[in-house]
Amino acid sequence: MYMQGLANFIDDFLGGLILIGYGLVIGSLFWSALILKVWSDEPLGSPAIIRRSLAVLRCGSIALAVMQGVKLVIKGMVLWGVLGELPFADYAGTVQFQAGFVRFILSMGIAWLGGQLLARPDNRNLWNGLTLLCVPLVIAGAWLVHAVGRFDHREPLMLLTILHQLAAAIWFGGVAQLLALWRLGYQDEAARRFWPPAIVRFGFLGMAAVALLLLTGLPLAINYVASWEGLVGTGYGSLVLTKVFLLGVALGFAYINHRAGKR
Repeated sequence: MYMQGLANFIDDFLGGLILIGYGLVIGSLFWSALILKVWSDEPLGSPAIIRRSLAVLRCGSIALAVMQGVKLVIKGMVLWGVLGELPFADYAGTVQFQAGFVRFILSMGIAWLGGQLLARPDNRNLWNGLTLLCVPLVIAGAWLVHAVGRFDHREPLMLLTILHQLAAAIWFGGVAQLLALWRLGYQDEAARRFWPPAIVRFGFLGMAAVALLLLTGLPLAINYVASWEGLVGTGYGSLVLTKVFLLGVALGFAYINHRAGKR
């Protein structure tokens, strides 16, 4: 029983780390496309800036692959603890295992392409391949959310959840890229010059991401919490309140960034 409880705790903890790795991958891709303009003939970022962006993306993909693989093992341990044995064929036939395994493979592919792009950051074919792997990475998450286990409004809630996670990833990954650019500015003149326009450009992307976060988060909260009592009396309700607090903190930082960008 102790091992099962420990495995459940580790499983939940890994879920948070997986979202961080996911955010670094997806947010970095949007950063590269919309802020650095890597698909244009004349990217806005220097090769050093693009490589730093790729380093963040690759770090996130490696972390995502490792954590997703470990999570699959931990879920097997939980199943083993409950049943006293591991029916691997049945476990491998579940949508959770299959979606998690697909994400594991895709993350490793993204890490490999990221390594190739570090050597050739101007190779558009590699960027196209990276994007093609990130699309199913996002879609696979639909089968790893709470909505899969519901009988009512299952598909709309799955769609809302992956859009909610996508918005959070764009914002979180973008903030991580800003921090990486700031650190690079200590040793690279081009990064220092790019810092002010990067803040301004990310401001618009960040506002769009937060707007999508709110538009998807509100119906999710209404469906999952359902009442004011559920908001303060359930684990999910407490999580929603925590997210609201963190959103307020994020909006405060966004206001500071907006003022800094105007200066």
